[in-house]
Amino acid sequence: MISHIIAKLFVPLHRRLCLTLVRIAKFQIRVYMEAQTAVHTSGLPICAYRRVFGDTLRGVTDGAVHLSLYILTRKNIANMKKILFLLISIFLANYAYSQTTLKSLTKDCFISFSPENRLEEFKFRDEYGEWVECSTANMAALLRKDVIVYYGLEDKYDTPLKISAYKKTDDYQDMIERIGEEYNVMTQSKSYMLYSLAHNNPYDMAKHCFNFKIIFDNIAKCSTPNYISFGGGLALTFPSAYMTYKKVATNENSYGFWQYNILRTPVISEETALKIEENLNNSSILIIFKIQKSNIENKPILGVSGYTMEVPFVLGKTIGVYIVNTATGEVYADISNILTQTTPNKKPTTQRRR
Repeated sequence: MISHIIAKLFVPLHRRLCLTLVRIAKFQIRVYMEAQTAVHTSGLPICAYRRVFGDTLRGVTDGAVHLSLYILTRKNIANMKKILFLLISIFLANYAYSQTTLKSLTKDCFISFSPENRLEEFKFRDEYGEWVECSTANMAALLRKDVIVYYGLEDKYDTPLKISAYKKTDDYQDMIERIGEEYNVMTQSKSYMLYSLAHNNPYDMAKHCFNFKIIFDNIAKCSTPNYISFGGGLALTFPSAYMTYKKVATNENSYGFWQYNILRTPVISEETALKIEENLNNSSILIIFKIQKSNIENKPILGVSGYTMEVPFVLGKTIGVYIVNTATGEVYADISNILTQTTPNKKPTTQRRR
């Protein structure tokens, strides 16, 4: 019975190691119980011990047997204590390791994105483990496998003829191979973005959720279907039921309007919501995603009639959404379930007993 309880508790944590430890524990318990049984049957003839220990006791006196059993019993009690201590230590270590934190969620992410950094929005780890800054335009060029733009060769190869000649060289072929390797790394790795919730909307008491504003520049709205803009040229897949586009007229800027998205969270308990509200300036939406491709859109130049400019976008697939505290690393809520829901969930109603 004890061995089954131990197995149920510890096998899911480290299956192979725990199975080995459980086998050892079962062996120690068996030897201990057998030794105890033999001690309590000291009034029986020597054959009683042989039924327990077999031919091991052949030719051994009763006194020696009792002494051996006493030592064996004491030794195995000590061993059992050590094994129990080891099992408890493994359980505590796994419990601590299994706690979800901001660091644990992002430790496997190769790329980070910050919409607040207008020049170098992306950062990724190089072969030495150092973070390298990269603009959205450069990341988009990488995803298009545009050697000229990505490696900053526009000034050197600034005409169609020069570009055509360069593409016939061995150096260009080496660059194509190199950018292909970087492309594979970027599209196969996980990325993350932290969007600050400082000074954002409070908890909606009626709907038991938050409605967070995701503000972005006027030219930063991605027009590709099924992708939502997060500013800085990043657009991610997101269910439309939880993200609503807003365009509000205003006299505060020369463009005449503000535009933003409203991210509606699923139902969040008032207890958790209070933690978020009390630490709103240190709270952020953490989005885990995978980069998929790039897209270039022609956007009108505001204030200049009849002219457009090319705006690069990096498109990605959202795989996780969380509300976190960036100061403490605490994860307030895992709201990733919205990625698979088509309609916002409602607060469950309480049924009355008849």
